[in-house]
Amino acid sequence: MDQATSELFEVVDVMHGDESMSVKPWLGAIREPKNHPPINPKIPDQEYAIEFVYGYKSEDVRQNLFYNAKRKPVYMTAALGIILDPGRERKQIIFGGGETK
Repeated sequence: MDQATSELFEVVDVMHGDESMSVKPWLGAIREPKNHPPINPKIPDQEYAIEFVYGYKSEDVRQNLFYNAKRKPVYMTAALGIILDPGRERKQIIFGGGETK
């Protein structure tokens, strides 16, 4: 610091030992419930099917929207690949979202 700046500001020694709360603020707020059911490792009986995916994140991603050989838009969103038919029915072919090991 130069002389003019040092006259404007005071240097204070920062206390140590409390940094973890600024990085992980949930540590003081979240606790394991005292009475919860045991973990069930079995696969659920229900299955799901993705009907339509809404949304596309374009704010901070680049070069993830393309056209295939049939001139249909192809893009990725979440963990899914989508081929969109932008006609009247707006159908989608969805890749991913299935069971993994």
